[in-house]
Amino acid sequence: MSENSGFGKFIERHRIASGYKSQRRLADKTGISSATISRIEAEIQKPEPETLKILAKHLHTTSLVELMVVCGYWDEDELLEPIQEAKESPSAYTAKELSEISIEELERHTLTYKGHVLTDEQKKHLVKLLQAAAEMLEQKK
Repeated sequence: MSENSGFGKFIERHRIASGYKSQRRLADKTGISSATISRIEAEIQKPEPETLKILAKHLHTTSLVELMVVCGYWDEDELLEPIQEAKESPSAYTAKELSEISIEELERHTLTYKGHVLTDEQKKHLVKLLQAAAEMLEQKK
């Protein structure tokens, strides 16, 4: 990926994939103005490294390393892992893919709710709730 090439679309895709449907929602979470996010996604403004550090904490489908490379601060050739593209949306999983995830396996995945990544403790509670619901459904059969 050449320097500064497509960083706006890259950030936009990861914003959406991380659960932020609007620039305003990401702005509210990060403290970065929605005007700045808009200029970055439109590639009118290159984000500063400090801005990328803030974004990396909230864009859970990418990393600071990837953001720094995509924005031209670091060289991709020096990375140990290739940069991964985000799925277009959190709902990009097919029904088949979702149906193959066991309740117990959920704890090993990054789970988000309204743009927030669930903590390990929250995931444990969610798994317990789902297991209890599954047991209730089994009893009704």
